[in-house]
Amino acid sequence: MCGFAGFISSGHTQEAADHICQTMGDAIAHRGPDGSGVWINEPLTVGLVHRRLSIQDLSEHGAQPMARGALTLVYNGEIYNHFDLRRDLDRAGCSITWQGHSDTETLLQGFAHWGVADTLQRATGMFAFALWDETRGSLTLGRDRFGEKPLYYGYQNNTLLFGSDLGSLRQHPSFAPQINADVLPLYLQFHYIPMPYSIYEGIHKLEMGHTLTFTRTDLAAKDIPASVSYWSFADMVHRAKNNMFEGSYEDAKEAVREAIMRSVQQQSISDVPLGAFLSGGIDSSTIVSVMQSQLTQKVATFTIGSDDNAFDESGIAAAIAGHLGTDHTQLIATADDVINCVQKLPSLYTEPFADASQLPTFMVSQLARQHVKVVLSGDGGDEVFGGYNRYLGGVKAWQTTRNIPAPLRRVAAKGLRCLSAQKWDALFTTLGPVLPKSLAMRTPGSNILKLSYAMSQETDYAYYISAASRWHNPKQILQTSSGALPIPHAATWDMADGLNLSFAERMMAADTLGFMSDGVLVKVDRAAMGCSLETRVPFLDHSLVELAWRLPLEMKIQNGTGKRILRDIVADHIPADILNQPKTGFGIPVGTWLRGPLRDWAENILDRQTLHDDGFFNADQVRKIWADHLSGVHDGLHLIWPILMFQAWKLDAQLPQRMNR
Repeated sequence: MCGFAGFISSGHTQEAADHICQTMGDAIAHRGPDGSGVWINEPLTVGLVHRRLSIQDLSEHGAQPMARGALTLVYNGEIYNHFDLRRDLDRAGCSITWQGHSDTETLLQGFAHWGVADTLQRATGMFAFALWDETRGSLTLGRDRFGEKPLYYGYQNNTLLFGSDLGSLRQHPSFAPQINADVLPLYLQFHYIPMPYSIYEGIHKLEMGHTLTFTRTDLAAKDIPASVSYWSFADMVHRAKNNMFEGSYEDAKEAVREAIMRSVQQQSISDVPLGAFLSGGIDSSTIVSVMQSQLTQKVATFTIGSDDNAFDESGIAAAIAGHLGTDHTQLIATADDVINCVQKLPSLYTEPFADASQLPTFMVSQLARQHVKVVLSGDGGDEVFGGYNRYLGGVKAWQTTRNIPAPLRRVAAKGLRCLSAQKWDALFTTLGPVLPKSLAMRTPGSNILKLSYAMSQETDYAYYISAASRWHNPKQILQTSSGALPIPHAATWDMADGLNLSFAERMMAADTLGFMSDGVLVKVDRAAMGCSLETRVPFLDHSLVELAWRLPLEMKIQNGTGKRILRDIVADHIPADILNQPKTGFGIPVGTWLRGPLRDWAENILDRQTLHDDGFFNADQVRKIWADHLSGVHDGLHLIWPILMFQAWKLDAQLPQRMNR
């Protein structure tokens, strides 16, 4: 796990190019504090810089940029099966004198002998890379199958820039920061900026499972060629659905267990201390229980808690850790912890990102980094095995209401919105003793209000987008004359033609390509790398994902309960009375703290005159949302947090007012 950056231009001296690379690398030192390297090529100036977080082969033989013959590579990530790839290269008759045992060298030799696409199809892992081919005069960028590792690219003032982080790109003297106001509606709607867009004009995110090769002709003309898919999620789903699992449920359970064990075993390979996040939910408990079953030493586990019982899951995590016998460390987050962390978020994310759970994720990453250098995480379990509420109660609600005439549905939805989220929460608390367990949830009011918007929709797809949205009409608050960019993963909805995918499966596919890749994985990568901590996600082993899609839906979702097969697997390790409690995850009461210890920080950012002068948001409407949140009239966290994160990011990036307007 590391970070890299680079540029291609003309007219730089060797000394100037080296200085630029060093500066770009310094901006991402947190992604790789253990070492740095620079490579410069002339006469067409190609500059590559790498910041190293040493995980495998801690010697200089693993240092980057790494060159073999005409190829020079900078790379971020881990290839978990790279020793298998080495054996395949040896069996193919390749005469290679290996210099070390790093996966970087394996990847580079694979590119040399098999080519880029063939090597990536053989590889299991998470990665982003830039490969310069001196013979062809070409640059190839590549990204892993699910977008675990970030990669930005684009031209600025006739200079091609690329790298792991926007912060490094901003250091190049050719970078001309122009905010792309057209992405703001999508950002407010989903709380992240979906690929291939970025917050800056002319800068893009490489899509997951894609490579992009700039030829000599492209570089001379300053053109951006079309990216190429070496692995397609849609094709994988198609293969899976045409090769459905034919065994019994017990057979499927054993197959999934073995696949998880293989993935965890592969991802536990490390030359440095390794641990795991443990939230107390099914996903992280599954990963930790499998880890502990494979190791003789105690697994180091980490969780974050809160003194607010509505958000705290640390007790459940501690009970699971105690039962499994892990070496458990927890932190009960205080207001002081949050104040210290919230000010660091803009520089870590380097573009607006507004999932408030980024705060506890960063705090638990800080906690883990005091003890280990690598952690395994349970992310991806909800999308792969069907865990989100919208796959469960949301599907049932839509199927129940979709045949009701739209005018009546809109009236009913309006009626649900007559009560605030807080009043719905209070009502559920009062009725708690008589409600069925299936209705036990931490934030029923928020879920009911989301449902009210979703049930007003006309189509399955519109229902899903509404259910997945955090802000249902974001343009009402924007001052900019922004365009209407399409939702990038919208085409996913139609990929199911001929596959007979259920409504829940369509949502799971769309979430995998959208919310998971652009939201969950971005949150975890930036938070952890902000602490120089590597995170690995065993549920996203592509062979495990394909196996999950081969399973009939009822093996994952049954009787209104998601992740059925994971629950049964982890139940073999952890008693049901510990596991079967409402999940909160790494939650802290950010909304409450905005009314208290974070209020001064937020007030400064939401200064009316600053908002007016910036010209992006309607200052009066922002102040009203803020006032309503402070008074408790509405819980406006999902509305005010993205504005806070945008304004804080803009201040951190030191951008002038009224850009690109």
